[in-house]
Amino acid sequence: MAKEPKKKRPSTHGGKRQGAGRPSLGVRQVRLTLDDETIDKGTDIGEGNLSRGVRVAVSDYKKKSMRGKSK
Repeated sequence: MAKEPKKKRPSTHGGKRQGAGRPSLGVRQVRLTLDDETIDKGTDIGEGNLSRGVRVAVSDYKKKSMRGKSK
């Protein structure tokens, strides 16, 4: 007669704890499809960091678009 596999008990160690882990930087990971020229420009804008370059470019775009609008 075959033995039945042991049932696993939930671990009492580990898990989420308040204040545990690396603090969030207020950003999230996304996936983009960009052509080589855009990647090069974004990397230049971000001084070697493509993500930073995209954030700077979007921020500058927002500022420019707000200038043309009157309140």
